Amino acid sequence: MDADISSLIAQKNNIFDHIFYEMEMYHHTYIKLIEMIAINEGDMSDKQFWINVLLESHAVHLRNLIEFFSNKGEDTIKAKTVLVNIPQLGIHNPDEKMKFLVGQSVI
Repeated sequence: MDADISSLIAQKNNIFDHIFYEMEMYHHTYIKLIEMIAINEGDMSDKQFWINVLLESHAVHLRNLIEFFSNKGEDTIKAKTVLVNIPQLGIHNPDEKMKFLVGQSVI
């Protein structure tokens, strides 16, 4: 495997690691937010502060995922960036893969 392909694979792995991190944080902040809302007010004097922290964090990770799966904005990595046409890696027709992933409306 040549160095360019190895570098590209490493770059794509880093992108996927970050996307999985965003998905994990989105999920966990939701769970923690629900748990925080369920806590009795008398058990925690700064409950509203932590609800706000979790809500803001949840929104940030949601925004990052929306930006990744959309074609809007130019300064962030997009799903289409990861699905470029690279026959050596068996990646063909990236536009078709994007349509499958996020629907035809964003292409």
